[in-house]
Amino acid sequence: MPSHAQNSPLAPFQCQSPVSFDDQKRRRMISNREAARRSRLRKKQYADNLIKQLRTLTINNGRLNHQLSIVIHDCHSAQLQSRQLSSDSIRLWHRLSMLRRFLQRRCFDPALTYPE
Repeated sequence: MPSHAQNSPLAPFQCQSPVSFDDQKRRRMISNREAARRSRLRKKQYADNLIKQLRTLTINNGRLNHQLSIVIHDCHSAQLQSRQLSSDSIRLWHRLSMLRRFLQRRCFDPALTYPE
């Protein structure tokens, strides 16, 4: 006659001895510790990679800031030179106009001298 414990849905679990349950618990604990160790390692590698990226980006940022300051300086120099050239152009244009008027008047009066 079959016993009542063998027909129970918990029968496979009841057949195990406490030692095997403890072994299973110990294996699970070891597995969890190993998984936690791997997780910490991945986290450290990720943090180390972020620090490396930060250093690289900081260096690139410094280089770009230096290049930007050079470009800004060159731009200011070009603006000053442009203003000076524009001023020189206006001054020369006025002088040319004065020379044309003088030459036109001199055609009518050859005794005229150009004022300096």
